[in-house]
Amino acid sequence: MNIAFVTAEHALFVKVGGLADVAAALPAHFRAAGHTVRVYVPYYAAAAANLHLAWDTRQFVTAHAAGRHVHLGVFHHVTADNVDVYLLRHDELFGHAGVYGEGHHGYADNLQRFAVFQQAVLEHFAVSNWMPDVLHFHDWHTALLPAYCAARADLDGRYGTIKQVFTIHNLGFQGVFDPAMYWMLNLPGRFYHPDWVEHFSSINCMKCALMQAHHLTTVSPTYAREIQTPALGFGFDGILRARQHELTGILNGIDTRVWNPAVDAYLPAHYSAANAVGKARCKQALLKELGLRARPGLPLCGMVARLTQQKGVDLVIAVMDDIVAAGARVAVLGSGDRGMEEALRACAARHPGNVAVRIGFDERLAHLIEAGADIFLMPSRFEPCGLNQMYSLAYGTLPIVHRAGGLADTVVDADEQALCNGTATGFVIDEPTPYALLEAVRYALALYEDRAAWRRMRRAAMACDFSWEKSAREYLRIFERLVQGGKGAESPELRSDAQDGSGMSH
Repeated sequence: MNIAFVTAEHALFVKVGGLADVAAALPAHFRAAGHTVRVYVPYYAAAAANLHLAWDTRQFVTAHAAGRHVHLGVFHHVTADNVDVYLLRHDELFGHAGVYGEGHHGYADNLQRFAVFQQAVLEHFAVSNWMPDVLHFHDWHTALLPAYCAARADLDGRYGTIKQVFTIHNLGFQGVFDPAMYWMLNLPGRFYHPDWVEHFSSINCMKCALMQAHHLTTVSPTYAREIQTPALGFGFDGILRARQHELTGILNGIDTRVWNPAVDAYLPAHYSAANAVGKARCKQALLKELGLRARPGLPLCGMVARLTQQKGVDLVIAVMDDIVAAGARVAVLGSGDRGMEEALRACAARHPGNVAVRIGFDERLAHLIEAGADIFLMPSRFEPCGLNQMYSLAYGTLPIVHRAGGLADTVVDADEQALCNGTATGFVIDEPTPYALLEAVRYALALYEDRAAWRRMRRAAMACDFSWEKSAREYLRIFERLVQGGKGAESPELRSDAQDGSGMSH
């Protein structure tokens, strides 16, 4: 099959969240299975790294937005896995200092930026005389592709044959804009309709894909169930319930070439489940770098996260004094909400030598925290999949998580039965509250004193297999069924009855 993977992020060039890691790893497994794969991503002239790897093809593609022609340069990189990555360049639109926004605000031209990008991707298919069998696209930044394909199919029937698979990484971010901006999209007026992009008198990019893609996936089985409920459906639970047989939860994997303590290039020492001596050396290096007290026997809690309420950072802040009083040290890396940044700095100031906070993102330090910590704090209120808990398990750093989304699918709570049968890999709280988190921390610290039990949990955690092979096979089965004309491959035009459960097609 020819597979086009369209994304706003790619870890080799630009990373804001887990989508970037998925975009770097999953296509490589499609390619290894013998398929031709192209990845498309914007060329962020100021915000991206490693742009020197992409060579200028001297080709241009043309898109239309806000009543004008927009010409984008095409840059190309072939990864070590033989995946073609195409970066589409227009510095006026994608030359901003950030990726989606700055100062906690999205860019005012985001609708235009990603509308141009999506049109340019489809134009490049024609220019390069290559047409995908499957279009695999992700989150709201690419969610208008079904509309653009339908519009182009009026002139070129090949676009009407492409099977569309849309992956929801976070349903909470939908790309909602004022309807007065519709003219920027270069779409016929018929697409401003509840079956396409109109949602309660607004443009909603996510809705287009939810209504019209041939198949929907999301990033864990539990999250696939959660988004069919009013609590986490963000207004689309009815549509998703109506399409439940065309919605599949596939757990994200991790790139074990990058996130593997036996080979991790960022670590001062390597280790494995069979020989964990190197983990102690990583802990020593982390303590020294962060200026934390290096007292033998004291456990270290780590956290690497966007500093938001979704990630439960406020819960950690609320119990930080109690965690220190219980005998643990804490290392935090992240950025986000300014109030949380200041509160964490205040925690570090109150507890010098016991709490260290680094605001920002540092890939090397993120790896070192995963390796050097004993416990990983991840009490997210909701988590579609989550990668850090899987990194933690791979590194023998036992996570404390909330029973939600992918966290529920990946961490086995250390209850009495799991401890007895050797399957426990972490600590799971049922409610995201400061009290529940503190109780879990205290339980973990008590268990940490039983070195034999802790080693058994660590070995069980490190034995978990979260590589991409299984997940890639699940995606490919969906792709192959669609291409072969199986269930779920009907025309998008036939899905206008996927209503919200209230009788309204909004």
